[in-house]
Amino acid sequence: MEDFLHENSTARKFVGLALVDRTPDESTNLQFRHLLERHNLGKQVLELVNDDITAAGLVLSKRRIVDASFIEAPSLTNNRDHKRDSEMSSDIKRNTRHFGMKMHVATDDLIGIVTNAVYGPANEHDISQVPSETEQVYGDAGYVGMEKREKFQTDKEAEQREYRINLRPGILKERPAEDIVRSNI
Repeated sequence: MEDFLHENSTARKFVGLALVDRTPDESTNLQFRHLLERHNLGKQVLELVNDDITAAGLVLSKRRIVDASFIEAPSLTNNRDHKRDSEMSSDIKRNTRHFGMKMHVATDDLIGIVTNAVYGPANEHDISQVPSETEQVYGDAGYVGMEKREKFQTDKEAEQREYRINLRPGILKERPAEDIVRSNI
């Protein structure tokens, strides 16, 4: 977040930082995150933003594009307690080890705004946080096999929902170019 705010002028403007203001450091951002979590404010803030968008006349569709991203955290233990943050974990993606959290985000497919964001450990699978309030869900190959998950099987509305999940790259290579069609679960 520190680097993002330092490099992105739009993000600085969004959080109320002028170009001459100091960017909040890593520990300040962490304290703010813990404050939001302690008072359960993250979801409320997102709901307020979405309500403002709806009030402005922008209609959110019932189709979501879902994806998960790593939020990197330092694995160092040079803090007061000499411990790593207990909410962080590690995982490997494409032969690269990541330490931190995973952010699961759903965006509206028409106007591209975030409609749902959930945070969890880095080693949590993408499938674990698919939003259920949608009619259509679009995802990358990380969401293949979600129909086998218990959450999917116990969701009574899952049969009415349409899932469009990309095939894994290795499977796409085996198919002729004119036959590249994304799978429907």
